[in-house]
Amino acid sequence: LGACMASGLAGVYFEKLLKGSCLSLWARNLQLALYSLLIGVGSLWQTEGATIFGWNFIRGYTTVVWLAVANNAVGGLLVAVVIKYADTILKNFSTTLSILATMMVSTLCFGAPLSPLSIIGTVAVIYAVFLYGGMGNLGHLCTLVGSPSDRAKEQEAARQELWKARAEEVRRSSEPGDAAAQAEKLHRILEKVGG
Repeated sequence: LGACMASGLAGVYFEKLLKGSCLSLWARNLQLALYSLLIGVGSLWQTEGATIFGWNFIRGYTTVVWLAVANNAVGGLLVAVVIKYADTILKNFSTTLSILATMMVSTLCFGAPLSPLSIIGTVAVIYAVFLYGGMGNLGHLCTLVGSPSDRAKEQEAARQELWKARAEEVRRSSEPGDAAAQAEKLHRILEKVGG
């Protein structure tokens, strides 16, 4: 629970740094990378000593390791861009959906077992994404796949009643000499209603 709260706090603070700053995204990324570099070099110095610095640091790096480093670097830049132009919640949903996609691929391609807890988690995450998008009402989900819900029908009927009431109001409020203006207004209103 503490790790979850710390992660959420860090994400929100990072979003505040990116959106509330006059610095560019790249300058802010460089600043944050320098802080991370100080912490990383300090812990590396503590565990390995001075022998690890220089060419010894990258000794043994294979092509796969370099690809993993490049993937993490590009991923970090993409996270910053998503947080700058969207928000932390959207970033968390995309991360969670990528974990779900990885689980599906590992199950389908590599035969990894699918436990009941992972199925429950998958359903909960997908439902959370719909809730975040404002589509948590199951009736609204039905309208997305083609069967209109009663609520949507009620809203359409109320909209048509409103337009008809406005048309009646125009009919009653018009002066007798304004027959052409009255006819034009009624024509526009009835076109919108479809009647």
